[in-house]
Amino acid sequence: EQSEPRVDLMRGCVAELCALDLDATYQHAFVSIRQLALHLRNAMVHNHKGAKDTLQHVYSWQFVNCLKLWAAVLSAHAAPNQLRALIHPLVQIILGAICLVPSARYFPFRFHCVRLLHQLAANALVYIPTPGVLLDVLECADLAKKPKPSTAARPELRLVVKLGADAVATHAAQDAVVCEALALLRPATDVYRFNVGFPELTVPVVMRLRAFAKATKVPRWASLARAL
Repeated sequence: EQSEPRVDLMRGCVAELCALDLDATYQHAFVSIRQLALHLRNAMVHNHKGAKDTLQHVYSWQFVNCLKLWAAVLSAHAAPNQLRALIHPLVQIILGAICLVPSARYFPFRFHCVRLLHQLAANALVYIPTPGVLLDVLECADLAKKPKPSTAARPELRLVVKLGADAVATHAAQDAVVCEALALLRPATDVYRFNVGFPELTVPVVMRLRAFAKATKVPRWASLARAL
């Protein structure tokens, strides 16, 4: 929490510096994004083999902040230029990282990634499908289980990359996760509100939200889903 403003300031400074020389920025961005892809590939390979140490290279603040940096740079310079060609590989890396381990513990990481995809979609005027990964959160079996008694405080999801193994089972964590997923669903569709395909984009979202509102046993969640 203490370092977040400083990291945000440095990220903004780098994004402004990148505007001075887009050719040099492209070279730096290409190498860095390629390195992120290599980390993700290694994590995927070793995850299938049962090794968990390489997952830490992806589920870390270093990886998240690198994604945030290049998302900020590409969003700031999304006009037709050589940098725009890097949007697609960066989006693929973010989507791959989201799907790496579909566990409730890593939902905070997923939310960080979804915010970046919304940022890129809004600034680059491209379609990036994010409602599905948020609706999958609502339909997670771990969130449907009866929570365990706990006096733990509600987690601040923007300040964590993953939840503790025991935290997922508490009502405070479950409520924070569901509310965040519902909150992010609004910008996930709002960014396409002037698109001719908006009705087709929202119909499956509305259908799954109605199913969630009907299935959940938490009245507050059902109310929020119906309102959305």
